[in-house]
Amino acid sequence: PLDAFEVNLRYMAGASNKTFDAIGQGQALVVGPGADWHAMFVEPGYAVACDPADAASIAEAFRKLGGDRDAARAMGEAARQRMIAEWAYEEQFAPVLRIMTRTRGGAS
Repeated sequence: PLDAFEVNLRYMAGASNKTFDAIGQGQALVVGPGADWHAMFVEPGYAVACDPADAASIAEAFRKLGGDRDAARAMGEAARQRMIAEWAYEEQFAPVLRIMTRTRGGAS
């Protein structure tokens, strides 16, 4: 929710397991209007946004995806490929692993 008192609930784009479960299956997303969701998923073309408090907005988002199934599949596949290439744990933690396994030979 955009107006949630708890700050962690307002900024969940990268922390939502359900989102990445769907992306892992190559599904396009329907997301809310949050700026972080828009930047992470809508702008690169992986999702359509809607107002979760407005049934007509939600219906329109699903109409967009259902109206062009090939585009929806392409959105989902593009997101899946990005998840594999950049968002997977192995990619995110590679710099940490390099630091942890680096030999001390003069490196600080």
